[in-house]
Amino acid sequence: MDIEVNEIYRNMSIEDLVQRLKDSEANLEESKLKTEYFANLSHELKTPLNIILGSMQLIELHMLNGRIQDSEKILEKYMNNMKQNALRLLRLINNIIDLTKIDANELYIEFHNYDIVDIVKNVVKSIESYARIKSVNIKFVSEIESQVIACDADKIERILLNLLSNALKFTNENGNIDITIKTEDKQICIYVEDDGVGIHEEKLKTIFKRFRKVDKSFTRNRQGSGIGLSIVKSLVEMHNGTISAESEYGRGSRFIVQLPLTTVDEHNNVNLYSQFQDEILMRVRVEFSDL
Repeated sequence: MDIEVNEIYRNMSIEDLVQRLKDSEANLEESKLKTEYFANLSHELKTPLNIILGSMQLIELHMLNGRIQDSEKILEKYMNNMKQNALRLLRLINNIIDLTKIDANELYIEFHNYDIVDIVKNVVKSIESYARIKSVNIKFVSEIESQVIACDADKIERILLNLLSNALKFTNENGNIDITIKTEDKQICIYVEDDGVGIHEEKLKTIFKRFRKVDKSFTRNRQGSGIGLSIVKSLVEMHNGTISAESEYGRGSRFIVQLPLTTVDEHNNVNLYSQFQDEILMRVRVEFSDL
């Protein structure tokens, strides 16, 4: 057996041996990242569950002591904690389901014609209250009045909410987030820029890869499972678009989404995005549940 193995390596070129070594190192790194990811995911799942269970136990204690009517404010606080952490769990579960569907090629895009400016403007408007809570200034600028493109409004919304959620997480109090939309080279370009903490250069190269996290800490305002941006990248690419990131550590980050200027043939030339307004409020609450 040893003779056969030695013979195989003897017949390989130096280039092949180097490539095998690189592949082995890459597989080892991927395995390490998966281990870290699942450890992090366990933490992310357990934390909201423990908070929900703890809040339920405290409510039961108040009920047993017959102090429900005297503790309305305290009970309201417990209920809000339970609701917020249930949303955090829902966000994690949604991401895991989407990731599974992407891997199985079962996440589909339904192309219809929408005014992309209208979609971006409404998504930004829907998260303004969260920006105010964090004392972050948010500004939307469109260099075009309107632009109809073929897209899946639900998926575009997911992309934007994830990028805006990340921007708010990593932007400090009194910071700024700018969202700009314009046309360049027969493409729609959407810029999400902040002046927050920024991303280290070595992290910038891998932030769209599976299991990667910009910040490995478990601090309350910067937590996450490490799969959001990889899902965003997949959704953008399913639109035949691209996404990239620029950053200077300590100075902020800029994410650029580019989508093709194409339309589809359908009965309605332009679909109204406003029909989704009731649904977007719930999606915002879910996506921003870990802020």
